[in-house]
Formats: sequence, C-alpha cells, structure tokens
Amino acid sequence: IPTSFVPSIETLAPPAHQLLDYRPYVQRGGFVSVQAKRGCAFKCDYCVYPQLEGTKYRNRPVEAIVDELEAVVRTQGVRQFFFADSVFNVPRAHTLDLCHAIRRRGLDARWMAYTNSARFDDELAHAMEAAGCLGVEFGLDAVTEKMLHTWRKPFHQRDIQRSLQACHD
Repeated sequence: IPTSFVPSIETLAPPAHQLLDYRPYVQRGGFVSVQAKRGCAFKCDYCVYPQLEGTKYRNRPVEAIVDELEAVVRTQGVRQFFFADSVFNVPRAHTLDLCHAIRRRGLDARWMAYTNSARFDDELAHAMEAAGCLGVEFGLDAVTEKMLHTWRKPFHQRDIQRSLQACHD
C-alpha cells in the first residue's frame, strides 16, 4: 500500500469498544486489549512484529490512550487491560508519559504489558506500578549470552537481572 494511503496512528478512530460486552469475558479471566503504539525497531531474529507493524515507532497520543481506557471503565465497569504493543516500554519517554497520565486521571485500572529488559529499570517499574500495572511479560525465551546474541535480542544477562530486580523491588 502506498504510504500516502496509510493513515497516521494519530488520526485513526478509537477502537469501537462499545460494540462489545467485555464483562463475561473479563469474569472468566480475560482482559481488554489496548495498543499504545505500533512498530518495533528491534531486530530479533525470529520476530515478525517489524514486518507486521514497521520498524519505526508510531506512538498514539497519550491522552487518547487514557481516554480509551477511561471510556471502557466508565461504560462497562471493566478495569482489566493488556497493552498489546510489541514492546510497551520503548520508547521510554512515551511509556513514562502514559503512566503519569493514567495516574493524573486517577484511573482505577489494572493492566499488564509485553516489555523488554533492555529498557526496564527501577524508575519505570515504579511508574508502571503506580499507574496500575500488575505484571509484565519480558519475553525471556533466551537467557544465555550466546543465545541472546544468536537471536539478536537487544539485551544482555545483566539487563535481565536488572529488570527482574526492579520488578521484585
């Protein structure tokens, strides 16, 4: 598709959550998926996200994301979300801005996300927890330096240790 026909992420209409009743799904352990950005600049050997979403991050406006969460909470009473971004915590500034915006609004939401050990530390862990984050998925399908290098993962064992310690703390 020529890029002139691809709408920017900022101009896309918000998802039509009002067309679904999430309550029965959430009562069985489900959650509402939300996407804060598209794209992934990492080059992990086996991953298809860069082909599906592009290699440049296209961030949704933070206020639009919080509006979306707030609308689902208000209209359906559902507070369980999952950020389906390929890597929620990159770019870091966007993630921190989003966490701060959720807190500013006083939004009573609980959520989880896919994250990456390369950019995860105490500051980010605290901001995410304060914004309602209950858990993260690090994608630790390899933990030896040899496999991390072979699979072109963008982090090292020391990053894994730091990110796990930040979650523990």
